Amino acid sequence: PNLVDLYLDSRPNDRLRGFVRGRLNWDPTIDESAPLNEAQDIKQLSVLLDQLWLKTDIGRELFITIGKQPIRWGTTRIWNPVDVVNGSRRVPLSLFDERTGVAMVKLHLPIESLGWNFYALTLVDEVETLDEIGLAGRAELVFWNVELGLTGAWRKDVDPKAGIDISAGVLDMDLTAEVGMTFEDELPTLQVSAGMEYGVRYSESDAIYIGAEWFYNQNGSTETDPIKLFSGETQFFYTGRHYGAVFISLPSPGLWNDSTFALSTVANLSDRSFLTRLDLIQRVKTFMTLQAYATIHYGRPGELNLGPDAFDDTTRQIAQRLLYPDDPSRELTKPVVDLGLMLRINL
Repeated sequence: PNLVDLYLDSRPNDRLRGFVRGRLNWDPTIDESAPLNEAQDIKQLSVLLDQLWLKTDIGRELFITIGKQPIRWGTTRIWNPVDVVNGSRRVPLSLFDERTGVAMVKLHLPIESLGWNFYALTLVDEVETLDEIGLAGRAELVFWNVELGLTGAWRKDVDPKAGIDISAGVLDMDLTAEVGMTFEDELPTLQVSAGMEYGVRYSESDAIYIGAEWFYNQNGSTETDPIKLFSGETQFFYTGRHYGAVFISLPSPGLWNDSTFALSTVANLSDRSFLTRLDLIQRVKTFMTLQAYATIHYGRPGELNLGPDAFDDTTRQIAQRLLYPDDPSRELTKPVVDLGLMLRINL
């Protein structure tokens, strides 16, 4: 895919700001007439409105943002159970967050003397009548070196959601945790994530960061259903019941001040499928960033190792007809390694 993000940013004074950002996505490799792409309405060329908002304040104490704006709540790195406002979850290990903003009116009340923040949101995405407007709120409270977040969201005909997240610094470690609750028939369904990151300094200006994260998804399954994944009924990295991840990050090591290396392993502990990915991020000539990665899949057939053995006979035959309409008897193959390369220029 070829992406162009164009933004306009206007600040006539220090109390008023307007911002708009659009995205054009052109992928010459997409064949719109292919059965799978046609079924999912995947286009070769698409234009999206990512952000469009106006920000001002009342008495420099209450800050108001109106329009389509990005939002991300939570503390853990990979999984975010308290992300209750976005329509979908951020995809772990993606090169960037492809989700567009959410239409809302956001009120932000900071209490600077305490380092506390309070947010109130009215959600107006796809609203046709007033009673369809959603509500969400969040409080961020700081105590010593601990930050506590309390989140809630309600919308007509949608199960209410609530969440608690915490982050704390303990010695040289950053500890994070989130608990998300969705109330179905007044009974909560839980999602829980917890993580830690430890920084080890090996010179005056360099450090290596080692981290781990665990995720529990009560609605997840111990077995992966590929049909639900590809139909969008479930989302990758949220289909299993138990997950784990470990990662190592090496930013600007030694004299390589423009390079960052990262090694990550993610496991679906329910179906025992794994992936391991190596990333290189290189800044080139100040304005250009190159990101390259290689991913290997292994373990049992499942979500993160989707070879033909992950499908039953009927599903495998359907997949063969969709993927190879000219030769439906062609056997599915098992992915061994994914290679990716991205160039980004910021002007």
